[in-house]
Amino acid sequence: MNNENLIPNSQRSPSEVRENGRKGGIKSGQVRREQKTYREMAKAMLSATITDENILNELKAYGISETDVKAYTLLGMIKASGNGSHNAFDRLMILLGEETQTTTSEQEKQANLLSAIEKAVKNGD
Repeated sequence: MNNENLIPNSQRSPSEVRENGRKGGIKSGQVRREQKTYREMAKAMLSATITDENILNELKAYGISETDVKAYTLLGMIKASGNGSHNAFDRLMILLGEETQTTTSEQEKQANLLSAIEKAVKNGD
């Protein structure tokens, strides 16, 4: 960005400041509406029922009777954390309400939990 081209509001006319504010408000409203649409779509997609037999069989293999996309997504997070994804593990811990501060003892606990999850995933496949 070229800072030489920027003009501060203090050097603009009141009508220009007002017009820029109006444009910003309009754009902000558009973005909020788009975000709401995407949130609603995500909620609908996550609550959709899975009909793919392969996915249903995989869920059943893990003892999961839920057939919505949320259950399959959660299974994917557990598998990913078992395969060493620290991000997936952190998200699971947040979901479970566990502390995500990584002290040495916490790192050991995470390593043990990841190891246990990895074993469970390998045994289930």
